[in-house]
Amino acid sequence: MSDDIDTNDSDAKTPVKKFPKVRPIGHPDTQRLTKPGTVHVVEKMDGANFRFRSDGDRILFGSRNNVYRNEKDLPNAFSHAVEHVEGNCDADTLREGVTYFGEAMHKHTLEYNWDNTPSVLGFAIYDHGEESFAAWNEVVSEFERLGLTPAPLIETEDSDTIDAEYDIPESKYRDGLAEGVVFWHENGSRAKLRSEEFKEKHGASNHAEPEDYTGHGTLVNKFCTETRIDKRIDDLLDEGHTLGRELMGEGLPQAVSRDILEEHAHEIVSMNETVNLKDYRSLVAKRCLSRLDERIANNH
Repeated sequence: MSDDIDTNDSDAKTPVKKFPKVRPIGHPDTQRLTKPGTVHVVEKMDGANFRFRSDGDRILFGSRNNVYRNEKDLPNAFSHAVEHVEGNCDADTLREGVTYFGEAMHKHTLEYNWDNTPSVLGFAIYDHGEESFAAWNEVVSEFERLGLTPAPLIETEDSDTIDAEYDIPESKYRDGLAEGVVFWHENGSRAKLRSEEFKEKHGASNHAEPEDYTGHGTLVNKFCTETRIDKRIDDLLDEGHTLGRELMGEGLPQAVSRDILEEHAHEIVSMNETVNLKDYRSLVAKRCLSRLDERIANNH
């Protein structure tokens, strides 16, 4: 996918790779998950997308959207993850020409048992020469070789046993259910499934219904939830931005709007209603500002 390659770091020795979005199970893009083969079921963690790789004699770190070539540019939110990686390995230890992906585990929505939760939980490795992601077993062995912890493997199943009724298990690092699971098929396809608690937060609005409860109003009311907005706010805070109305100008409403359209496109198409995109974006922006103001007020 071309939009997964970030070209704003052209002087780096290895191209920058973003981790592709993982679609919910049942999305058209996840159909290959049902093909014959082995599926690894991995706990979905409520952390921040984090990546690193060898770049000459140093380790180059990044979030989902940014590469931090200078230490002064590194947001405080990721300092614990950087220290964790650097405390376990150096640039010479990392494989050349690959990008390592993990969750930087700091507070977002869920409370974990932080004293027992690793700062980084690895979940993927991308080989730029092969232009492909490593198999799950290779991911586990490589992170363990580096002295880092892979994301918790729940079980390994045949692909024909996986469906949307999968029972979300207890989390390895918190008291209660996991946020959800990610299914990793050996053919490279993957899909996510959230717990009922998270599906309810994402599938039912925390706001009053819009005045126009048709078309774009239906769309916004169903999918533009506080939890979804909070996740995008947390992403911007992870990037080093300050909690304030300035986040509106840093792309908060655009990120929420895009997230909804990308994740729920198949449901939106089947709504059989006319959606005015200009009005849709306007309603999303209003909800983002309302939730942002609540977060600001609660922070004082």
